[in-house]
Amino acid sequence: MKKIIITVAGGFIARNILRSGVLDKFLAYGCEVVLVVTPDKLEYYQKEFSGPKVRIVRMPLYPNTFIDRFFAFLARNTMRTESVSMLQKSDYQGRKRPFIFFVKRLLYFLGAFRFFQALVRFGDNCLVRYPVISEFILKEKPDIVFATNVIENMDVVLLREARRLDIAIAGMAKSWDNLTNHGIIRVLPPRLLVHNPFLKMCAMRYHFIPESRIKVVGIPHYDWYVDPEILKSSREEFLRNVGLDPAKKLILIAGIGDFLAPHEWEIAKIINEAIEKEKIKGSVNVLFRPHPNFMANREKIIGMKNIKFDDGVAHYTSAEKGSWEMSKAEIAHLVNSLRYADVVINIASSMTIDAVAFDRPVICAAFDGESKEPYWDSVARFYTDFTHYKLLTETRGFKLAHSSVELIQYINDYLKNPAEDAVERRKIFSEFIWRLDGHSAERLVSAVLGKYEL
Repeated sequence: MKKIIITVAGGFIARNILRSGVLDKFLAYGCEVVLVVTPDKLEYYQKEFSGPKVRIVRMPLYPNTFIDRFFAFLARNTMRTESVSMLQKSDYQGRKRPFIFFVKRLLYFLGAFRFFQALVRFGDNCLVRYPVISEFILKEKPDIVFATNVIENMDVVLLREARRLDIAIAGMAKSWDNLTNHGIIRVLPPRLLVHNPFLKMCAMRYHFIPESRIKVVGIPHYDWYVDPEILKSSREEFLRNVGLDPAKKLILIAGIGDFLAPHEWEIAKIINEAIEKEKIKGSVNVLFRPHPNFMANREKIIGMKNIKFDDGVAHYTSAEKGSWEMSKAEIAHLVNSLRYADVVINIASSMTIDAVAFDRPVICAAFDGESKEPYWDSVARFYTDFTHYKLLTETRGFKLAHSSVELIQYINDYLKNPAEDAVERRKIFSEFIWRLDGHSAERLVSAVLGKYEL
């Protein structure tokens, strides 16, 4: 029986890993599992996941040392992607620190060279040490430490100390934007697990990881998307349960939140007014699904006659938005929102890919509602200056609306002909989803355990 430490930094990982079937698969292989969680979620996860072979422990407290912060700074800026470049330029526009900007741009230039990335990692792994974490790992005596997010600081700390103790490590990229936006991977596991061919390309191109060290496993939480238990609700039942008319078509607005799109609510306002003025052809329902982690101007949206605000996206373990979690019922709600949508609208969200899993037409707004923001603050930059979305946009698998006129036109086009852009959507499916067969959790667990004899 192997003992596995699994990192769980919050609701995103709990949804994508623990509740997706990954935890159950590890247990089915006879593993003993230790979930290392943040202090605020300890009691919550103990109640839900504790069992005969599952223990939930708090991540030990450790000082965030200057040398750690220094190498984190190097890692964040030592990558040649449009995303990192844009973040550097945006920071300069807001804070006007010319010397820091010069240093960041120098690191950005040096990041194009494999040897420099290797040098940063070498220094990081030699000089950053946390004895308290080593003591924790030695006390637990795991056979494998599995980091569910190789970019997360908690995961990096555990991976670094486990490798120093000659304990087997495995790691994965949490989501599709992680390998382009957040700097280089500081601790490279022997095998990096990724969701799809896109992330494999990113790992090779931007992190200089050899193809032989990368394993594509699929997206574990997409196993829900083919689960008969999740898909049992009929369209009529689902729409009636959320207070919408089953006789009307459904437009789903998937929010990304005020943090990235402060004028997002104005997109809902434009659609609401278009319905009132009959600019949108036919009868439609509109469901606004907020991002669970960010504000969504709920008070403004619930006052719109033709927009239904979705309050059922998640629940919270504290007053903090970051404490969100998704139960099986809330996951089913998300899946069926996408499954029964006739058009999905968002602003540079991963929900574009979620919608493509159900072959749903997608429109991305590339304008700031009724406002006009400078380019550095506009959502338009997401599609041209952030690598992950730039490459997704290049597939042409969704419409990119640059104005309210285009938005309404594209809604009408897709309502009339949902098969439009279907060929291009298949490109997105191939590169950004890869497999939708219900076996991604199994592939992930097999990849973590495959090189170790049970």
